[in-house]
Amino acid sequence: MSVKRIIYQIGRFESSIDEKVNFEIEINDKPYSCELSSFALKKYFGESTKVILVYPVSILLNEKALKGIENKLNKNLAGERKDEEDLKSFYEKIEGIVKKPGEKEKYIKKIPGNI
Repeated sequence: MSVKRIIYQIGRFESSIDEKVNFEIEINDKPYSCELSSFALKKYFGESTKVILVYPVSILLNEKALKGIENKLNKNLAGERKDEEDLKSFYEKIEGIVKKPGEKEKYIKKIPGNI
């Protein structure tokens, strides 16, 4: 099947990254409910639509989001969450970039076009 339509959506990195949020969009009196608004539009337009999620390279430098994820991991230890392993793995990767000496600079140097 050929792609007739491409939807680009700018992604955000925040502490709620692992939470399922359903966006409800009503088009022509028909509701569409999905985790992302672009996915709801894809449902409306059909399979010939492709969704591309774009994230800024600065996404991994968001220390507030990292702190929010750390707080969630602390709740995991209290037994309040079931998906601890995936979230912990993600947190450790981001933590390395944000907190370890020299890692942030290494990450920034990998950005295309960096002099």
